[in-house]
Amino acid sequence: MAKIMTRWETFSHDVLGNKHDGYEVNNTYRGEEVDLALELKGYNQGTPNGPLNPPILGGKSYLR
Repeated sequence: MAKIMTRWETFSHDVLGNKHDGYEVNNTYRGEEVDLALELKGYNQGTPNGPLNPPILGGKSYLR
């Protein structure tokens, strides 16, 4: 199967609160970006929910 390169951004959250009163995000911290090579697999072939043929297979595009 074909592989595509993807780029993922990592985040962490500073959360305030408790189980009784509820929680809220106090702050969000952006982490590093990670590149992953993902293998494309086709599921439900021949059905209306079959796999899509993404146009990015021919180039060096990244999913975000």
